[in-house]
Amino acid sequence: MARARRRVGDRPEIVRRPRPWCACSRPMLFLRYTALLAAVSMLASEARAFADDSRFRLGPFALFADEVSFLSVGAGAFDVAREQKALSAGTLAAGDLQLRFGRKLLYCGPLFGILANHRGGLFGYGGAYFDVGLGSANRWHFSPLLTAGGYRQGQSKFLGGRFAFQLGGNLSMELPSGSRVGLTVTHISNAFIYYQNPGAESVLLTYAVPLTWRVGLPR
Repeated sequence: MARARRRVGDRPEIVRRPRPWCACSRPMLFLRYTALLAAVSMLASEARAFADDSRFRLGPFALFADEVSFLSVGAGAFDVAREQKALSAGTLAAGDLQLRFGRKLLYCGPLFGILANHRGGLFGYGGAYFDVGLGSANRWHFSPLLTAGGYRQGQSKFLGGRFAFQLGGNLSMELPSGSRVGLTVTHISNAFIYYQNPGAESVLLTYAVPLTWRVGLPR
């Protein structure tokens, strides 16, 4: 078979490699949808009337519905497990500021926060949480959370990309004043949406203050 000759002036064929979906705008779209769902959750739950006994009880456990909102401050360590040490900057001092809204939809409430370490790492996130009371008096609380957000590496650990997920929980004790003292443990990673998926664990001591302004409810 004769090979077709390329004429002078013909443009060479350009082979375009498919871009990985992490390189497009899908993570940003997911983040926007997460924020939209959180906003819808807040608006829908605002329409619900607050009952005096807003919890689902199962023996010594109670799943709280509407309650007061909390502003939580945490201090501790970032990347305590030092996964993939070649990408780690070591265990770093870290701080966290988190706002948990008390208005909920189907026992699920929205939260927003920011986690920072002393090497310039910054993770801004939003997501959802549950509040489970432990014991007959429900003075102990366990709050699992799932969030997503944007990560800026700074001089701290490389996490594969700018978009990441956070999974964790907070165990706290309620004080007579209504404030809560507790411990938060979380894991941050990109869930393999990028080529590399190093993770980072954070351990934080927390102090949460109940709010009485608009995002909160009277006790």
